[in-house]
Amino acid sequence: KYGVSLYVGIGIPIPILNENIAKTTGVGDEEISTSILDYGVPRRDRPTLDEVTYADLKSGEVELDDREVPVSPLSSIKRAKEISQVLKGWIEKGDFLLSQPVERLPRDRKFKPMKQPTKVSVAGGLMTRDVVTAKPDNLVESAAKIFAEKGFDHLPIVDEDNKLIGIVTSWDVAVAVGEGKKKLSDILTSKVVTAREDEPVDYVAQKLQKHRISGVPVIDSNKKLKGIITSEDISKLIGRGR
Repeated sequence: KYGVSLYVGIGIPIPILNENIAKTTGVGDEEISTSILDYGVPRRDRPTLDEVTYADLKSGEVELDDREVPVSPLSSIKRAKEISQVLKGWIEKGDFLLSQPVERLPRDRKFKPMKQPTKVSVAGGLMTRDVVTAKPDNLVESAAKIFAEKGFDHLPIVDEDNKLIGIVTSWDVAVAVGEGKKKLSDILTSKVVTAREDEPVDYVAQKLQKHRISGVPVIDSNKKLKGIITSEDISKLIGRGR
């Protein structure tokens, strides 16, 4: 069944009497932020890929997963400016008047938002939060000891602010030992496939399969490491019947 989508906006009129008031109340493109949503995920509350400003969008490209993605507005800025000039003329002539509501919302019943019929498992609920990390200038030998002691295969590389720089796997370390490389900065993978906490586990599984990897770090909008999720975690979830 399909319900009716309804957006209700509440505006507070601010009288613009002169240019100074316009400058004070005006908001620049750099101050307006919005979310880039992943519409490839078939659910209502789609995951957020990144937070950007209108200035970023108007620049013609944004960065997603370390890739430059071209963007363009669905509306015309030129046309919007033309409309604003027409509207300005109407206001100056006194021809622009607010109309009465076409129809008011009924008050004799309650409106409830449409809910998802089933619960969706997301990366944030499955990931390991207590993640062992390393710095780029750490030695390959130290990473080898971590893998041997902890028994996992992925070591996120972060900076002093816990922002993800890259990732090193047990295979990378094994090859580095054979080649005599010393620092993790020499062997880390900088273009890391990542996930967000609100991404569905199904989508994370698709990433693992697509890129032929066995784990992805989970980061926030500032690229700070929040956890890690592996193919083993997903297998256990499927085994439990979700």
